[in-house]
Amino acid sequence: MNYKSIFNIIKNYHWQSLFFKYWKILLVAFAIPMMMFFCVFFYMFNVAQTNDFNQSFVTSAYKSRESLSVITNDFENYYNSLTSNPQILKLLDSEMPYTGGIDNYEMITLITDSFNDFKSMHPFIDSIFVYSAKSGYVLSTRTSNTLNKHPYRMLVNSCIESGDFHTGISTIDGEQCITLSYAIKPNYYNVVDGLFIININCNKLTQYMSANYLNEKILLFNPEYGLLNTIVGATNKDMQNYRDNYFKNTNKIQNSEYYVEHTMDNVICYIPIDDFNITFALMTPSVSTKNMINSSARMIISFILISLFATILLSFFTSLNMYKSIANIISEIGTAPIPGDENTNEAGFISSHFLSMLRSKSEIEDELVHKVKLLKQSQTLALQTQINPHFIFNTLNLVNLMIIRITKENCAPAQIISRLSDIMHYSLKADKFITTLENELHYTQKYIEIEQIKYNNSFEFETDISDETKHCNIVKFTLQPVLENCIEHGIKKTKDRKCLIKLRTFIKNNTLYITISDNGAGITPERLDEVKRNLNSIDAVATGKHIGLANVNQRIKLIWGDEAGVKLIPLEQGLTIEISHPLSGNGN
Repeated sequence: MNYKSIFNIIKNYHWQSLFFKYWKILLVAFAIPMMMFFCVFFYMFNVAQTNDFNQSFVTSAYKSRESLSVITNDFENYYNSLTSNPQILKLLDSEMPYTGGIDNYEMITLITDSFNDFKSMHPFIDSIFVYSAKSGYVLSTRTSNTLNKHPYRMLVNSCIESGDFHTGISTIDGEQCITLSYAIKPNYYNVVDGLFIININCNKLTQYMSANYLNEKILLFNPEYGLLNTIVGATNKDMQNYRDNYFKNTNKIQNSEYYVEHTMDNVICYIPIDDFNITFALMTPSVSTKNMINSSARMIISFILISLFATILLSFFTSLNMYKSIANIISEIGTAPIPGDENTNEAGFISSHFLSMLRSKSEIEDELVHKVKLLKQSQTLALQTQINPHFIFNTLNLVNLMIIRITKENCAPAQIISRLSDIMHYSLKADKFITTLENELHYTQKYIEIEQIKYNNSFEFETDISDETKHCNIVKFTLQPVLENCIEHGIKKTKDRKCLIKLRTFIKNNTLYITISDNGAGITPERLDEVKRNLNSIDAVATGKHIGLANVNQRIKLIWGDEAGVKLIPLEQGLTIEISHPLSGNGN
């Protein structure tokens, strides 16, 4: 068994070979459906696993949200206790700042001690402020002073302008803080006497809440500021990625109860906290998810490779017996398959080869029959033209001399016979069938002079001969039949005016062009179609039907090829006949 020949055949036809054809059928019928089934199965499995993971992760995030709700309740309870605290009410009711006096000192100490006690129970609190609208005094766990002299007057002013309750983001000593501002009003009238302000340090808050988690990290976001806290071990690039990811999904987060985002390295659950005007996010490394996806991907890839290998082997052994026969047939044909042919394969090559042989045989037989017919016609014409043409030439010269002797002048008949004799002498030079355009024009002029005498100068003849065309080669007697066609079918049928025949020569794109135009009777579309059909008909030349133009066209094509020949161009008044052939070729 010649495996090398088989592999060469497959190599020649590539994807069009029978081997690959069977392989594609096996892929479509077996391998691809199985691959799709396993992909769908693993996808659904991963979706189920991911949903379970997301559900447990969201539950953990909600627990942290509940912790924030507890903190909010503590703040509200403390605020309610302050509104009934006599020391706070005394501070708010005084018109002068409490900067001196034993009573004032004791009152301020009691208030600040209360603040510090509450702050110690909530280690994530950065500072607490109380502002008296009546005195303009600000008492806080950081520093106390009148508002216009207080170092955090901008923070307090923003809270004053914000109404009864305000949640915002502040920067205190370079740390991001969540600022909660409560308006303090007496119970018996609706007038704001001051403000109670709590500043929550974002980093300390996340550290406080992270005590309940092992691998998870807590992130706090704000729609305006982005990420509010820092993460231990995270680079600046990581922090920027967290901010960018949040801003990319802000609309989805704000419009849903929770939103889970899977990134390349982490899974993040976002939960909006309206009370603090922030978004709480719990982030965990997506190691388990990645491992699950990688494991599924490895299984799918392994199955694909095994399926491909199995279908290749099955396809090869299925087509092996057929390839034995194909290799034998191709060796008998003796012609190698054509590589790269996209429209066939080995079987197509064999069938097309045999069909081509049958068509070639039929065409050869038809051509032989046609050539035998033409040969017989040529033999008949040759027998008819065996009369010596020199006899006619000598007889014409004798008649010309006799006319001159009788008339004693060079009359019109003598001129016609003289020019006809010259034309016959030109035609009798049978050693060459190619001449120069200049020589052809010389004898063509003699023919025109005969026709002008014949038709009593009823038409004019003009020439526009390019100098570069004079020495170009041309087939003998190319112009005379064309001019005769113009006179017989154009000029002769025009009685109401004097006509013009114009002959022009020029060279374009290494091709010689000769145009002969007349303003005679022209040609009908039906007659034009008939002449065009006869131009390329060998039968027309052989039988003498419309022999003029067809003869010229056939002789030019025989010498210069199918690109050369005669072309008819109808005009509004008259007809142009264009003769063209390349300057290089058999004629030069």
